Amino acid sequence: MTPAQVSPGPWSRMVRAASLHFFLKGLGTAVFIALFFAAYFYLLKHPVFPVAMMPRTWVDRLIGFVPLALPVYLSLWVYVSLPPLFFSDRRELLHYGLAMTLTCLAGLVVFYVWPTAAPAPDVDWLQYPDMLFLKNIDAAGNACPSLHVATAVFSGLWLHHLLRGFSVPPWLLWLNALWCAGIAWSTLATRQHVAVDVAAGMALGAFAAWLSLRLHRRRGGRARACPAPRAAARLCGGLLKCLFLQIGVSPCTPFGFHISPRPAAWAAAWRRPWTRCAHARAGWRHAPSTR
Repeated sequence: MTPAQVSPGPWSRMVRAASLHFFLKGLGTAVFIALFFAAYFYLLKHPVFPVAMMPRTWVDRLIGFVPLALPVYLSLWVYVSLPPLFFSDRRELLHYGLAMTLTCLAGLVVFYVWPTAAPAPDVDWLQYPDMLFLKNIDAAGNACPSLHVATAVFSGLWLHHLLRGFSVPPWLLWLNALWCAGIAWSTLATRQHVAVDVAAGMALGAFAAWLSLRLHRRRGGRARACPAPRAAARLCGGLLKCLFLQIGVSPCTPFGFHISPRPAAWAAAWRRPWTRCAHARAGWRHAPSTR
């Protein structure tokens, strides 16, 4: 009799996935971050249109300034490096990198056509040298949407999806969610952004994650389907709408075109072309009926 083969546990499968294409993952993440910072700081220092000041809301008054939030804020660059680490297939890894690139590119386009800045807080930065260093490097421009939050939410939802595929314990999924929420909170606690910026970043990141995960599953992604990205996109879109209604304004471009704050309108506008392409590739003659 041959001994029964023991299937590897989630930890061993995670280590094995992380070891595959390790050089490509490390080099790709470093190059991506370098190129992103080059474009980000160029738009920050050379705005094309007048910079709009973002309004404060009751959420900003509720969350006070917390200097100890700086390490959580800076931990984003570790956090966004985790999802690529757990891809074992090179093609899926490249698709993920493309989706993250398009998410950041969407934010950079908004920064170009609609430059924004967070209002100056009533804080003496000389009393906080670490925070002063951050403020000197990353001024409070390129505010809305917060790409700090958008990339955290995008990475968090993808990481949730990948971890479920490894069948990890539930506490690890909760730790991932808390880390992502902590990064979003830190943007307010460090006074780098206001609540409207954070809500817009959450909506962008959640929608991009939902769309990219949907395409990933249609390509035959191996991880199990997860409803979290779609639910998060709806939640973040509703939060953004409530904040815009609370301050009594709607986002507009410098050219005067009105952008609807309704998340359903955004989702429908972006979903239609992707759905048509998917139906054409699959050879479907008739699209499935809407629910």
